[in-house]
Amino acid sequence: VGLRANEQIGAPVSLSWPETRHIAITVFSYLQIFRDTRILRWPLSPCLESISCGHLWTNLFDGKTLKGWTNHDPKLGSFVVENGIIVGTPFPGALEGDVYDINLTYQKEFTDFILEFTVKMDVGSNSGVQFRSHVAGKDTKIMEWPMFRPGQPQGEPKLTQLPLGDVYGYQFELMDASTGRTGDIFDESRRKKWLDTAAMKNRPGTTTAFKDNEWNDCRVEVRGDHVQTWVNGIACADFHDTEDKRGVVGLQIHGGPRAGVNKETGKGLQVRWRTVRIQELH
Repeated sequence: VGLRANEQIGAPVSLSWPETRHIAITVFSYLQIFRDTRILRWPLSPCLESISCGHLWTNLFDGKTLKGWTNHDPKLGSFVVENGIIVGTPFPGALEGDVYDINLTYQKEFTDFILEFTVKMDVGSNSGVQFRSHVAGKDTKIMEWPMFRPGQPQGEPKLTQLPLGDVYGYQFELMDASTGRTGDIFDESRRKKWLDTAAMKNRPGTTTAFKDNEWNDCRVEVRGDHVQTWVNGIACADFHDTEDKRGVVGLQIHGGPRAGVNKETGKGLQVRWRTVRIQELH
């Protein structure tokens, strides 16, 4: 796998080794590096950033349209493309039954993958990106738990029929910087709890990784039951869970009484996605 057209990989850096070692310079040839030898090493191409080298990226957002995507809650909020960016806007006060979240899901299900997206949110927004998730049908029933509250017993689950179009499953949490919560995983509309909060807060830089009113690079990797996330290069969640092996990718914003209002525009607080791409792992 090599550098693709128009792919930027940065400038080289000078490296040296204190002892003799070997490096591969082609598939079949090796160069012996002797003590104190110095070379120029280039940063990795983005297509080589993980051990999944060889798998191609697929853009889920083409930069122009929402082809392949479905808004399941158009009465509660909108998703539109403006200047090459997906803009999610809730309609403050709009409410439809017990549905508070507005979900835009992609048409295909995925199993093991690396998902990357770039996101920017109005301060005070509450959003997320669903993965390995599911869209409720007309008669979908699941075991739904009461909402988790810190320091309180969660209670017992009960069989619940979900509203048509409701999305449940893993959610990459997106919240304003003051919460330090972005990058954690929430089990949306099902177990209704955080899946890696305690451990994530003990990892360096996680609570300050997300930046308000700036573009943030986010990444999630799922391999079997192993889930990992990064925010602006900072490793955040890292845990194992067997609840879902496959599902859809979706963008979420909060609507109804949960929708904040931008005082300058009078519109609901907006969330913007500039890129959404996936690399399937086989």
